[in-house]
Amino acid sequence: MNKAKKLCAMLTMMAMVGGVVMVGAADYVANGSYLNIGGTGTNSEGATSTTARVDARAGASLLVTSKASGDDNPYGTGNHPSNLGDGTDVAKIVVHNARTDIGLDTYASKTGTAIGAYAKSNGVQSAALGYKAEVTRSASNSVALGSNSVADEANTISVGSSSLERRITHVADGTSATDAATVGQLQRTASSIQQNITYLGNEIDQVGAISAALAGLHPLQSSKGFEISAAGGAYDGKQAMALGGFYHANPDVMVSFGGATSFGSEHKTAGNVGITFRVGPKETSRLADNQDTAGITELAQRLDLLNQKVEQLEQENKALKHQMAQGK
Repeated sequence: MNKAKKLCAMLTMMAMVGGVVMVGAADYVANGSYLNIGGTGTNSEGATSTTARVDARAGASLLVTSKASGDDNPYGTGNHPSNLGDGTDVAKIVVHNARTDIGLDTYASKTGTAIGAYAKSNGVQSAALGYKAEVTRSASNSVALGSNSVADEANTISVGSSSLERRITHVADGTSATDAATVGQLQRTASSIQQNITYLGNEIDQVGAISAALAGLHPLQSSKGFEISAAGGAYDGKQAMALGGFYHANPDVMVSFGGATSFGSEHKTAGNVGITFRVGPKETSRLADNQDTAGITELAQRLDLLNQKVEQLEQENKALKHQMAQGK
């Protein structure tokens, strides 16, 4: 049969397999037929086969099945690959439904994959790849990648264990929200954050100096006219200068403005404009202002009258002195 010959050639190329081979694939070999590799046996055409050979340890076995029935469990009684050889260290290839089990003394769950000597894939829909790689029963949908790696948490990928840690190298920078970030990305991000912190600190210092300078601008206690004010300020080593003005439009309204700038190559500027209204009865403020003006006027008039009286007394004194001088 041509199909049986093709299968024999394929199995011969599997270098890790030797000893007993059982094939239960109805697509390639007729029901009830069998083929031994590594020893004398009868092939599917009834001829004696002594020339086929696969180099492997004694007890190597191969079990391939394409039966769709879930009840056909290749790990069942009398059908486990370890039962096909004469020792416990069995090199096996098991492909059955959703299970893939390749290597020396490997084990995979019904929906798992175990590749590598002593690899164990116990978790549901898990994969153990590498020498003694292991996925525990609690680590469903997980991957243990590399020699002696252990995956013991669900939905994880492990490249080591609690006593064995590995670096993942030659990784491209992540681009999506769910991608892993590289050390280079983290370093660039940290450098950018540090630059922003330094810039922000300098901004805060200059703003503090400008605020201190603007706070030093004050009007006089005056009710009329225009005033100019200047002030300086400093904060955490930064200095600033402010200049402002105050205009009293009337005794009840004052308009103000100011500007400030810090010093240095990255100097900042700030400014403000404001208006102030007197709070309280305006008549009272005007009356007080009028009373002050009237008081000054009255005082000046009294001074003028006093000066006039002094001059009059001086003239009378001179006339009196002249009369006394003549009487002598």
